Parts: sequence; C-alpha cells; structure tokens
Amino acid sequence: MKPTDVMPVQKWKELEKEFAARSGLTAVAFDAGNGRLTDATIWANELCPVIKGNPDSANQICSVAQQNMAAICKKTGRPVLEECDAGMFKLLVPIIVDGEFAGTMGGCGRLLVDGELEVDYIAEATGKPPEEIERLGSSVVTLSQEDAEALVQFLTERIGKNLIDGNDRQGD
Repeated sequence: MKPTDVMPVQKWKELEKEFAARSGLTAVAFDAGNGRLTDATIWANELCPVIKGNPDSANQICSVAQQNMAAICKKTGRPVLEECDAGMFKLLVPIIVDGEFAGTMGGCGRLLVDGELEVDYIAEATGKPPEEIERLGSSVVTLSQEDAEALVQFLTERIGKNLIDGNDRQGD
C-alpha cells in the first residue's frame, strides 16, 4: 500500500503546503521507501537549500535523518521528533493505511529553543565557509518543544483526516 493509493499526489502537495504554512517547516511527504511523493518545496530557511543543493551534505545530513527516523516510525507506528546532525529538528508522522506502514510526512528546518546549529559540521559537509553557514543560519527560526509537539499532533490529525476522506472518495 502506498500513500498515493488512497490520496492523489495533488492532495499530498496541498497537505504539504498547508503544513509548511502552519509550521514554518520545510514540509515533505515520503513513501515507505523514503521516496518523495511530490516535487513541491517551500524552504523553512536560507540554509536548507544550500545543504540539500550539495549531494554529499544532502546524503550526510538529510537522508540519514530521514532514513533513521522513518525506520523508527515504521517500527513503532508513532511520530518521531529529533534533531538532525545539523542541529535542526525534524518531525515525522507515520502514514498508516489499513494497518500497514505506507510512508511518513513531516518537516524540518527550525531549531528548538535550546538547540544550536552545528556550523562547523555543516560547513565541512557543504564545503562552504563557516561564516557563510552562520550568515545563512541566521534565517533559522526557533520553536519551543511544546509548539513542536503541537505540530506533531496537528499533522497526525490532518493525515488521518485526509486518509479517511481520501478513502471515502476512492470508493465513489
């Protein structure tokens, strides 16, 4: 079962946009193999496109976090909220369809209030000078742990509602 079996790509794209607007995060939905469901990207900050724009840093930072957190979602069936190796937090909510793990949806690109960007690590991974990473990093907004947990709850409810609505439409 894939997320697109119950809800078309356009609906996932709309949910990504809605979640990005509400959360200020770069919102992305993935299938069970960690493939993106859409090609839409609304960046949370100026630093993330630099990280994602370099295949080495994208693999080292973003892909590793996605794979590890998605594995936890799949194993537990529960949302995950953790920091990536760059120091920003990422949240993932499992997409469960008919009791089967079908993928994840979440967002990243903000710092928890007590978080700190790993400037030297990001600079090394991207090949950019630390001064440039610090400048770009100034666009990374903070969020409290409580607000981050509220976003997890919101996204969990929205995914559930959309899957139910999607299933209803599929039967028409």
